[in-house]
Amino acid sequence: MDRRIFNGIRHLFLVLFEMAKQYGSTFRSHWWKDLFKVIFRIFNQSKLPDQLSEKSDWLTTTCNHALYAMVDVITQYFDLIGPLLIDDFIAQLLW
Repeated sequence: MDRRIFNGIRHLFLVLFEMAKQYGSTFRSHWWKDLFKVIFRIFNQSKLPDQLSEKSDWLTTTCNHALYAMVDVITQYFDLIGPLLIDDFIAQLLW
């Protein structure tokens, strides 16, 4: 996959996370659930490219940036989304 595609995807995710951080206080419960369904797909191993070099690029670029941004959002709104999504967070840790 072209480096420009990775950079574009990473930028889209960063914008998504910035919107969540800025406007998350106005989100409804089902919006948070939908948002994290999308976010968790970033880390889905079965969705990764088949070629090893592409997987490595995906993990070192997009997944790393998304993980840091996701932790920022979770930290900022944990009181709001923690009880709502704790089972989903734990499920993501089980590989």
